[in-house]
Amino acid sequence: MTTGHTSGDSDIAALAAAMVRHMLPAVPSLRLEVTRDHSGVWLHLTYPTHGPAPASPSRSSAGDLPGIDSAALRWGHYGDSDWHTLWALLPAPADVASARADDEGG
Repeated sequence: MTTGHTSGDSDIAALAAAMVRHMLPAVPSLRLEVTRDHSGVWLHLTYPTHGPAPASPSRSSAGDLPGIDSAALRWGHYGDSDWHTLWALLPAPADVASARADDEGG
């Protein structure tokens, strides 16, 4: 993360870590892209589908998909014969702060 952290930076880092854990050690390389727009914070984890046969994605007893599902507004995947992407959308940090204030009666 860069300097000037917002209240959502720890949520972004936690979701990114869960996405990476889910894919390792199945893929030889990963590319994580984090962008913000009017919808919120988008995380795109892209990985190659070609090359040596990969191991199966991580399947820890707790699993990372339930954590991704509970943290993200939406998530999914897309791809073709060369590349796949696991993506997730987090609410914008301002939306998170507003929701927390509402929960606290503010």
